[in-house]
Amino acid sequence: MSGVSEHFGIAGTVVQVDWPDEVVRSALRGSLAARAMPASAPDLVISVRRRPIVPMAGKGLVIDDDETGLTVTDAVHGIAQRIEANGSSAAFECPDGATLPVAERAAPFRLIFQQALRPRGIHLLHAGAVGLRGHGAVLLVAPGGGGKSNTVMACLNSPLQLLGEDFVAVDDTVAGRVWSLYNTAKLFAGDLARFPGLAASTVVDARENEGKAVLDLTRRHGDRWADGLPLRAILVLQITGEPESRIVSSEAAAAVKAMLTSLLMVVPSARKPLFEFVIRLAQRTPVHRLELGRDPRQLAATIHDFILRQSS
Repeated sequence: MSGVSEHFGIAGTVVQVDWPDEVVRSALRGSLAARAMPASAPDLVISVRRRPIVPMAGKGLVIDDDETGLTVTDAVHGIAQRIEANGSSAAFECPDGATLPVAERAAPFRLIFQQALRPRGIHLLHAGAVGLRGHGAVLLVAPGGGGKSNTVMACLNSPLQLLGEDFVAVDDTVAGRVWSLYNTAKLFAGDLARFPGLAASTVVDARENEGKAVLDLTRRHGDRWADGLPLRAILVLQITGEPESRIVSSEAAAAVKAMLTSLLMVVPSARKPLFEFVIRLAQRTPVHRLELGRDPRQLAATIHDFILRQSS
């Protein structure tokens, strides 16, 4: 397979991805499968290419951001991402599919999407989200390791729909909508047994050195994904160890602190717009604390009933 193009609906825009071969495509496409759409005139074209790993001693991320566009190079993994200043064309270069890190396989092109969507008034957030069609969605926010993945997984066997486990997009409007980006999840191997609805076939990449496994949630749960739901509340997650979960009122500052994580702030020019957006979002959206209990079914039911109350 060479020179094949596919189209995906990302936050109300059409993204065309040009794949170099089946190996790289199979490594990255799974996370976008729920957003696949018929061919249409694209708003953004991403050319995926192979590139050799170029050793850069002492380097991690190398960022080149000027009037022509943004380039971010991950010197450790040999990955380079570039989006032109016009926001309509971009490139993603990697050595091959097998060496891509778990984080990249689960959420590819996120820096490209961040740059391309921001001028459209849509911002990427390091957050999970679940919701109900006809009622709305809630953002699930916490620092890394704060329970986002386990909370989303707890909703798999409930009436709730999924919008994202680690990254979602949100409109910068008073009546904001939550947009789904990726239909994958990342879980520590020790947490897989907590969710009997996860078949072994959902695990598509597991590496001991990276700690987490990538789960494909379209194979058995493809009908569970929603998109573009109105945002009803922000839930700040807190792991308590108690038997049951509960939702109590919280403050905007707690949501701001939980959402301002480094994964989307590596590009200096993105920090101020993201910081200002997060503050606006927390000030105009009800903020609550979700105290996470040990029972996944009761947790999902707690979120479900909360969304119904918020949308009534």
